[in-house]
Amino acid sequence: MRNRNVFGKKINHVSFVIILVVLFLGVIGTRLGMLAILETQLSELEREQAVLQGRIDAILIETENRTYHDVLDIIDELPMSFDQIGISDDLSIARGLSEIAFADYNEAIQNDVDNPFTTELPTSVRAVAITISMTVTDASLIPDYLDAIAGLGRIFYIDAVTVDYLDIGAYVTLTVFTFYNDVDL
Repeated sequence: MRNRNVFGKKINHVSFVIILVVLFLGVIGTRLGMLAILETQLSELEREQAVLQGRIDAILIETENRTYHDVLDIIDELPMSFDQIGISDDLSIARGLSEIAFADYNEAIQNDVDNPFTTELPTSVRAVAITISMTVTDASLIPDYLDAIAGLGRIFYIDAVTVDYLDIGAYVTLTVFTFYNDVDL
């Protein structure tokens, strides 16, 4: 390598190496900074997920620990026929009461499905399975939605709740059962 340029000035090769080292350190520093920020955000989201999952579990445990009546005691409280519009209306009321903002709401109602319990029900009692899936913008309102469903006049049994957290909000899938007593009076 030449030590002098065309004008006789000494060429400094170290400045190029220093620029490369500074650039390399800058890229590494930026990468480490971005990783630290992402790790902080991830830990915050995991903490929020744990808190929300804890609230959902507490609601489910609370409803499981409630005193249940024998089916024969409440059979008179069950509707006498399948009412899909009434069920949809009740679930719509629960969404309104919980003030949950949602997108991609899907509701599938299946009449006369298998009994979700291990104990046998009378043959006149029919089960209705409701599968709800929706994307919510505020995942902290999911327990309020479950409380609103449980507080409706219709008898609902919340079988399963699945929450998948997204960058903003969450994707919720619910499996709910309701019942009616199929008798002719």
